[in-house]
Amino acid sequence: HGTSWLEQVALADFINLGHYERHVRRVKAAYRSRCELLATALGRLVEDSTILGADGGMHLTWVLPPRLPIARQLQQKLEVLGVGVYTLEDGPAVSIGPSDLMDRVLLLGYPCLAEQQISAAISIVDEVVRTLGTGLQ
Repeated sequence: HGTSWLEQVALADFINLGHYERHVRRVKAAYRSRCELLATALGRLVEDSTILGADGGMHLTWVLPPRLPIARQLQQKLEVLGVGVYTLEDGPAVSIGPSDLMDRVLLLGYPCLAEQQISAAISIVDEVVRTLGTGLQ
């Protein structure tokens, strides 16, 4: 019950000819570019927030400043406008227990989005943050 010999030979050739290594480099460069775009844009939007995780992984952690609503409220406002983000409670993260940050953190994934999609989502986040920052809810 293994993989067929033909698939194994094809995979071995793919690796031995350097195609896999080139693919990994290309994907890493694309993810790095998307991550930097997202982290930089969020940093400009909300200067008093903290962005974590830009040095690795496939999500950024956005620690919301006190002037913005809790993570769940911001998540719901963004979802209505077509932007998906995760809270620590419902995201792809493991929590080791209650934390003061539970209500202040959003997780933002970027690998499956094109840079144009990230830019469009950032524009929506900007609109929502500016609205909430002026107290209009």
